[in-house]
Amino acid sequence: MPAFILFSRTRGKPFFPEHPRADSRLAGTKMANEQRRRASVKLYTRPGCHLCDEAKREMSAAACEDLYVIEEINIDTDPELRRRYGWDIPVITINGTLAFKHRLTSEDFREEVRRAVES
Repeated sequence: MPAFILFSRTRGKPFFPEHPRADSRLAGTKMANEQRRRASVKLYTRPGCHLCDEAKREMSAAACEDLYVIEEINIDTDPELRRRYGWDIPVITINGTLAFKHRLTSEDFREEVRRAVES
């Protein structure tokens, strides 16, 4: 039996620091915190859009994939999105806020994602 026992603040159950799975429990919490700190990026696009392909290349070149989760949305599948964006694509939002329209650089994208994660 360990010399001391810590109690979890959330569950009130004993927590044994030298327990073999103690590190994995802490790692799970750390992983959950890291996942929460990822930005939500939406890329509004359509097939055959050369500026959209360029934007994807710049986003990839930013080398910060671990900081965001991306959702690619084809505006041609929704009449409202097609009406709203038309030929004004690509449009990129980060955490629901318009971040880029038409063009972006990898440096600017990385900076905006980091700013979104930190806020």
